[in-house]
Amino acid sequence: MEELFHHGTRVPLSRRVLVDEQAFLNILDQMRIAVPEEIRQAKRLTEERERLLAESNDEAERIRTAAQEHAGLLLSQAGLIQAAEDEAATIISEAQQHAAQLRADADAHCISVLAALESEMSTIVATTRNGIQHLQSSAQSRVATPAKAVTAKQSASDSGAKR
Repeated sequence: MEELFHHGTRVPLSRRVLVDEQAFLNILDQMRIAVPEEIRQAKRLTEERERLLAESNDEAERIRTAAQEHAGLLLSQAGLIQAAEDEAATIISEAQQHAAQLRADADAHCISVLAALESEMSTIVATTRNGIQHLQSSAQSRVATPAKAVTAKQSASDSGAKR
């Protein structure tokens, strides 16, 4: 069309150009045929673009959802790990407290048993000392009694001889 315009004849004292009517109509017919095809092709390209955009948006949404789920899982795992660590710390603390209580109870029991043993041993030592003292005093009185008996016999024999 531009070529037809440039080869056309100018109308003097105006801004108009005369063109060949048949050539102009041929160009219009070509445009009527070509333009709808171009429009259809443009529509196809637009539809393809929209389809690709929709697929891209769907894929982006799927990726975003998967990322959120993964992040949630990681946070959940981190939360589980933290909860497990907290629980482990609580169990260790309770076990240490329980062990300390058991040691204290065992010490108290040992002290009680040893105190009872000490009391029994003190009683046994006292009984043993009393027994030793009794035996020693019995032995001393037996040694002294025969001497008295001998002295008494001698006194009796001395008094009978003097008579």
